[in-house]
Amino acid sequence: MMPIGTAVIASISLKKSDSNFNVALMLSIAYAASIGGMATLVGTPPNLIFAGVYQSMFGVQVNFFEWAYFGFPLAAFMLVITWFYLTHIGFRIQKDEIPGSGEVIKAEMARQGKITREEKQVLLVFGLVALLWMTRGLLWGKYLPQVTDASIAITGALLLFLIPAREKASLLSWEDTEKVPWGIAILMGGGFAIARGFADTGLAEWVSQSFLFLVGMPVFLLILATVAITKIFTEITSNTATATILLPIAASIAVTLGIPPFGIMAAVAISSSLAFMMPVATPPNAIVFGSGYVTIPQMARAGLWLNVVTVVIVSLFAFLVF
Repeated sequence: MMPIGTAVIASISLKKSDSNFNVALMLSIAYAASIGGMATLVGTPPNLIFAGVYQSMFGVQVNFFEWAYFGFPLAAFMLVITWFYLTHIGFRIQKDEIPGSGEVIKAEMARQGKITREEKQVLLVFGLVALLWMTRGLLWGKYLPQVTDASIAITGALLLFLIPAREKASLLSWEDTEKVPWGIAILMGGGFAIARGFADTGLAEWVSQSFLFLVGMPVFLLILATVAITKIFTEITSNTATATILLPIAASIAVTLGIPPFGIMAAVAISSSLAFMMPVATPPNAIVFGSGYVTIPQMARAGLWLNVVTVVIVSLFAFLVF
């Protein structure tokens, strides 16, 4: 989305009083990427870390549809809230329509040309993988329990190496694997290992005993405090690292207090992706900050109030749903 956003900004002339449009447009790309990511299990790394930690500690696998059941409505609601805040409160837009913006978007779409055969093949593989993810827990998964979401993803990737293309032997080549962010995969695997270590070494029990003073505390306030702490952590470190550290601890707290761990862990995973103040918090924030159209004070000012709003919304959602 960044090339389209920068093309729109570069192609239209705005008065100084209307420059809020540039900042709001760039921030909307970053914030919507983070919010949209929480809608599905594969949308953002913290969601996958949640699924892995939950399975490691409790032996229960969370499937694609189970997450989307609550992730999609929450993401849709958050998108509306964020749009309203950016356009009506944070960076009030003076005009209902920016002259020339529609033409720029149409020109960018026309430049892409018609969809190619290879692009159709990739879309078909993606659709097949998504369909298998969504139907595994509802239809055929109980007859083939050995098939997991991970094996479906690997199968889709293998198909891309097998389907021939016109300009090269297949849609993907071995050289393409060099561009995969293996560091993130290793970091996530390390998070799963840490979670298993929590359970096998007795550390989870020790952590649980350390939080016995919370017994009797209202569950909503506990979730609210957990989400707020997660927000603070993820603003100063990556959301992946935050989820890796806090998810096993949240699970131990839930077990100690006798509340379902799924809700508080899901709240941690979701809130670790909804960090809006600093560029280091999430990759979308960093990418948008690198465009040069948004300064740190502008991002921090807009993100502060969005953080406050999302802490309340995520806490209420986790408390009422789970």
